[in-house]
Amino acid sequence: TNHLDHLPVKYIRVNLHFMNSADSSANFTQPEADSVAHRIMYYANAGLERNMKMFLPLGNDTPVLPVRYRYRLTGRPGVPGDKGVYCHFDDSMFYYIHKGPGQNLYDRRPVRTYGVQLDTVLNIFLMPNRPEGDDPPEPTMPVGVALGNAIKIGGIGPAPHPPWNYKGVINHEVGHIYGLRHAWHTNDGCADTPPNPNCWNFTHDG
Repeated sequence: TNHLDHLPVKYIRVNLHFMNSADSSANFTQPEADSVAHRIMYYANAGLERNMKMFLPLGNDTPVLPVRYRYRLTGRPGVPGDKGVYCHFDDSMFYYIHKGPGQNLYDRRPVRTYGVQLDTVLNIFLMPNRPEGDDPPEPTMPVGVALGNAIKIGGIGPAPHPPWNYKGVINHEVGHIYGLRHAWHTNDGCADTPPNPNCWNFTHDG
């Protein structure tokens, strides 16, 4: 940390895909999607810049080190007006089911169908939860999955969560993209991610 000039900030090129129903009622459409995308990226980058001490394990002395990467929205070169923000309208694959009957978190069809510059840009798919009325109910917080050269995130949409609420899941899944594993009760080989019981915070009981 005394010589951060030896480790300049690197930029991960990303694009964002807003998956939507054919009638465009399930997610943002442009130009609002452009604004939401930039706010999501702002908060995700802010989370990296303001890296905080871990809550768990209680009493840990893990050093809080500067995070030396950020995200940059990246459109297709040579395509006027391409900001790296895309809206797709497809009733067959617009929604995300994290668990239970019909779960589709590992379904790569949206990536194969709508991915852009998959060899050089990290594609992030922002997907509404299952259609209203389906059971069981989906998680109330944003959830996601890393798929190699893409990330799918469920829970996005005009109503459920403000843009800042996606910074945690984005930063978490990007960690998986670059090789970090969960450290739930096991040692992942990294001293700065000690084993934990898969809780995001502690209570008065510990």
